[in-house]
Amino acid sequence: MASGLIESISFKLGYNLIYTLSQNKAVATNVRVDFFDKNLQAHDMWSYVDIQTYLTDFNDNYRIVDWCSLGDLCSIMSMQLTSNTLGFETTYNVSGLNDLTRPYTISPGRQYDQQRNEMYASLQTSQQQHIASILDEYRASLSRIAYAYPRVYSPCYAQPGWSEQTGFLYNVKKFLYISNRVNTSEVNSFIDTWVEGLPLV
Repeated sequence: MASGLIESISFKLGYNLIYTLSQNKAVATNVRVDFFDKNLQAHDMWSYVDIQTYLTDFNDNYRIVDWCSLGDLCSIMSMQLTSNTLGFETTYNVSGLNDLTRPYTISPGRQYDQQRNEMYASLQTSQQQHIASILDEYRASLSRIAYAYPRVYSPCYAQPGWSEQTGFLYNVKKFLYISNRVNTSEVNSFIDTWVEGLPLV
């Protein structure tokens, strides 16, 4: 089954996020993803146990693209991150990531050892700030996609002037066509290049 342009690129953007986090020793689990259909003005939510289940869904459902369809806007709502880089397991709960009108929250889980908490407080704060910077990059790219999504009339038959974001979709098509394997972390930089100067939501 083929997926729409916006759905493919925004779902892949979510994979890029959890993959980048894993490369920075923060492993995502319990990932909740919102699927928004602009035509029905309806939301649907799916949960992914870990990065592998997310990638499996991408491989099964998002590698074949319907060039004349937008599909849904996919955005990660929340997830739990686990890291062992501080010498013990630390968890972070991320929520509100898909609500681009408000700040998201990232809160560390509490350890039972208060002395250890105090000892590693500065390291934990530093790690949390690094995670936040990765989340901020995701939100910036998602915001640009979300800005274009409701402003597109037709991704396949639109003529110049019909749609404010026709040029944006042309570049989405180009990227997905050239890199249909879409398994790199280049989506973020591609999006930033395409719509440089485009206002955020």
